Amino acid sequence: MIIRFSLLLILGSIANFLLAIVLDRLTISNLADQASQLGSMVLLCAFFLLLLAGLGLLGKLITVSLYDYFSTRQRMERRLLFYTSRINRLNRLFQFKKARLLYFNLQKRKHLLKKNGQKSAAS
Repeated sequence: MIIRFSLLLILGSIANFLLAIVLDRLTISNLADQASQLGSMVLLCAFFLLLLAGLGLLGKLITVSLYDYFSTRQRMERRLLFYTSRINRLNRLFQFKKARLLYFNLQKRKHLLKKNGQKSAAS
């Protein structure tokens, strides 16, 4: 509705500019100047109305998104995602530590078997 009204204002300003051109050709310069001033004011009003409508919609969008962000459902979902990612991270850490311990135990066992094999070969 606001956009339609501002578009009508823009069309009205274009009509005023065309009227100013016609009046200027008819050598009625005083009326042509007033028509061009009226056209420019109407055009500025139309753009200002579009700007206000855009800012109003932006404010409404920001308000709705902030309300949705701080809603109880969203907070619970974020908390649930935090805990599940924390559990997944701890599980991966456990698996890495387990693999590291198995690797070091295997290396220690190989080293001990190698040492034991050297001792039995020397005797």
